[in-house]
Amino acid sequence: MRLGQTTPGPPLGPVLGQAMRQPEWCLWRAVYEIAQFKAQDEAFKMQNASLETVVKSIIGSARSLSIDIVNDLSAEDYNTFLEEKERLRSEAEAVSEEEMRTPSQPPHILHMHLY
Repeated sequence: MRLGQTTPGPPLGPVLGQAMRQPEWCLWRAVYEIAQFKAQDEAFKMQNASLETVVKSIIGSARSLSIDIVNDLSAEDYNTFLEEKERLRSEAEAVSEEEMRTPSQPPHILHMHLY
């Protein structure tokens, strides 16, 4: 797969058994990191877009999704972020462990049902 090409995937919320929560904020430094990656995207390269243009595009997308761009987080917001991150990590591990315990049918059994 090349940059700029997306592949559709299932929504992760139902896999985790919950609705996905939209982020409320994004740090400026993350915007610049995202912009450096997105600047390599074919669409931006064809336009010969500057890093500033890419950053503005990302900011516009964030604003349209009601995501605030912030310089820093308060201690309370940072703790909430860490708790949410740990909760999601634990849930993802539980799902992964459950998938490993659930045996899948070998391919030859699946073919037998087709005849």
